[in-house]
Amino acid sequence: PVFHVVERGETVRVETRRTDWFQVVDADGREGWVHKGQMAETLLPAGVKLAIEDPAREDFGAHRREAGLLLGDYGGANVVTVYGAYAFNEHLAAELAVAHILGNFSDGQYATIGVTHVPVPEWRIQPFLSIGTGVIRIQPEGPLVGTEERTDQVAYAGIGVRAYMARRFIVRGEVKEYVV
Repeated sequence: PVFHVVERGETVRVETRRTDWFQVVDADGREGWVHKGQMAETLLPAGVKLAIEDPAREDFGAHRREAGLLLGDYGGANVVTVYGAYAFNEHLAAELAVAHILGNFSDGQYATIGVTHVPVPEWRIQPFLSIGTGVIRIQPEGPLVGTEERTDQVAYAGIGVRAYMARRFIVRGEVKEYVV
């Protein structure tokens, strides 16, 4: 809802931007959010309209944080993975992943931490390499006789690609080889 209007000639300071919304503070310290369309009508002191640049494809490789959901196959079982990554620079990132494995004869979970290397970050479709370690826990289903729940260390190496689609959306595919 609109709770305050800044009069013509007053100034505002932009604190942050979230997609198409800008958090602004007026001269009296009142904070609020303004849509991009309204900010585009704002005049600078020189009398020129404010130029607002949206993130472009070139900005894709420069992001620091990434989070996502991966769906796939883990040795014949379905796997659902949630991951997060932090990029140290455009080539190197640390990645943390947690997954749930849904199999016919056993279920499991794993958590991994690893490093991802992007050799050519300027490409729209970016190949990457990954290596890491973690822990895996397997719970066999009831009909299996004499099997116990196991927790083991796991290591992996992988290769994949990620592609910029639009704004804050990427598609990612990868293949990893695990050693338990």
